[in-house]
Amino acid sequence: MKKKVIGILICMGLVLTVLPVSGVINYNNLYYRQILAGSDLPSLTNSKNMLGPLGRANLPPYQPTNESPANGSIDVYFDMDLSWTGGDPDGDPVTYDVYFGTNSSSLPMVSNNQSATIYDPGIMNYNTTYYWKIIAWDNQSAFNESLLWEFTTEEEQNHPPYQPSNPDPANGSTGVRLDVYLNWTGGDPDGDPVTYDVYFGTNSSSLPMVSNNQSATTYDPGILNSNTTYYWKIIAWDNQSAFNESLLWEFTTGVNHPPYQPTNESPAHNSTGVDINVDLSWEGGDPDPGDIVTYDVYFGTNSSSLPMVSNNQSATIYDPGTLNTSTPYYWQIVAWDNIGLFTEGPIWKFTTAGNIPPYPPIIISGPSFGGPGINHTFSAVASDPEGDDVYYMWDWGDGNFSDWIGPFDIATPVETNYSWNNSGEYEIKVRAKDVHNATGDWSETHNISISKQIEINNLKPGFIYFYLFTFTKSYLYLYAFDVLGIAAVLSTSSGLYVNATVTDAVDSVRFEAFQILWNMSNEEWDYDMSDGAEAYIPLPFGLFRITAYAYDADGNMIDDETIDYLVLLCRSSSSSGKLGRVRQALANRLLK
Repeated sequence: MKKKVIGILICMGLVLTVLPVSGVINYNNLYYRQILAGSDLPSLTNSKNMLGPLGRANLPPYQPTNESPANGSIDVYFDMDLSWTGGDPDGDPVTYDVYFGTNSSSLPMVSNNQSATIYDPGIMNYNTTYYWKIIAWDNQSAFNESLLWEFTTEEEQNHPPYQPSNPDPANGSTGVRLDVYLNWTGGDPDGDPVTYDVYFGTNSSSLPMVSNNQSATTYDPGILNSNTTYYWKIIAWDNQSAFNESLLWEFTTGVNHPPYQPTNESPAHNSTGVDINVDLSWEGGDPDPGDIVTYDVYFGTNSSSLPMVSNNQSATIYDPGTLNTSTPYYWQIVAWDNIGLFTEGPIWKFTTAGNIPPYPPIIISGPSFGGPGINHTFSAVASDPEGDDVYYMWDWGDGNFSDWIGPFDIATPVETNYSWNNSGEYEIKVRAKDVHNATGDWSETHNISISKQIEINNLKPGFIYFYLFTFTKSYLYLYAFDVLGIAAVLSTSSGLYVNATVTDAVDSVRFEAFQILWNMSNEEWDYDMSDGAEAYIPLPFGLFRITAYAYDADGNMIDDETIDYLVLLCRSSSSSGKLGRVRQALANRLLK
């Protein structure tokens, strides 16, 4: 309620004059007056400025009172909170500083600038006197200090567990899921181990105990009935037989719906020509949020007695494996939710396609260059739509075909060898047939060029070579040696030097010297073909067969050349016995 001020008294000598002023003043507020001379009179205001002509003073907060625990209390609970009453006569916002401790002459500040009128000091010691006070502050730095209070905590004793609280489902809940778990909050103020008895049922006046002495604060009541009110309570026990009982809680379940009927089947119902490696798929789900749906799959060729081939699967897809060709199949899906309700899908049918021949094979390895008369190795692999084993037939490009080779497991590479006697360019291809005699198309061609790939230069039948110090010229040609394929080397060194000409297709060469009389061999490799192939083979004197093997970059042996008989007489030829054996071997060769 406001009252309009119509004037102010001004003393002029012995005369009091009432002069009109503008504005209103509030009831129950303190105002100041001032005697002024002159004609300029100030307006009346409601300012709190102490220096204003008609201002109002700021008042400090109320002194904190109504302390709890009450001053001088004894046997105070050791986990009790401190509280008080505060406020401000001006309605200013108030904050509080809390001082708390066991020494009244030097209390530490344990909280400052808090707006709440409550403070939790934590777990206090038993049988201990505590002192505390509160200082209240307004937002203009005015403050008011409480009295110094004290209390003494209780003697050490056992306390019962906390009363079980925070029920889930919340008390009075409706539409609760049928597979709900019961949860609550417990504990003990003394830190004692706590166990719980669970009472649960539909009759609040005679609840049965359904679990006892359990340490968990959760309980699974199983699948509940729909649209039913359930009651429950918890009794908490500590290890000293003290207990605390919760309130009686209740909730009402909702209505559970069965899963959706499985639909959108694939293959579609009555489909024909279906791939024999098809997967079965469908759509499912459940109208109740949170329900978990699993599926049983029934599949077979007899619609009246379909066997279950998968159960309790969460995926909406099933792989029946490789099916038979030209065969009708039937299948059905049964959907289950986690409450135990189910929905059957219709029985669907599809028919697989007839037998399909293998796919064209792929030639995965084989040389592109090779020498005549050399067995070259090629490998191919094929697959079959039905997963059947397969046979292979090769077209070698020279008018010759291999027989059907197999059967082999699909996707397993199969190797085959072939040699061409004549030089030329050849196109190789391969095809596959399955075990049902369905023949597939030819593969893409693989080209090979057949020609001589390596030739030994410094060892020729019919020639006797002299390597005497720096003299390295061939000296003698013997027709008889040429006819018999014999070459000879007389050398002052203790080994044999061999060189050969190679084509660009050759990546490396292996030189082998086989000792005919002693059935032993030595070999050397050359991997640098920039200036042809060459090697020095440490050898004793003897009768040898010299062979040079040419390899391509993939490691295929693509050609070779052999000197059937080489007589090596070198510096190590000091044994007359061994020399005699060489002479005898040469004589035998000549007699033939």
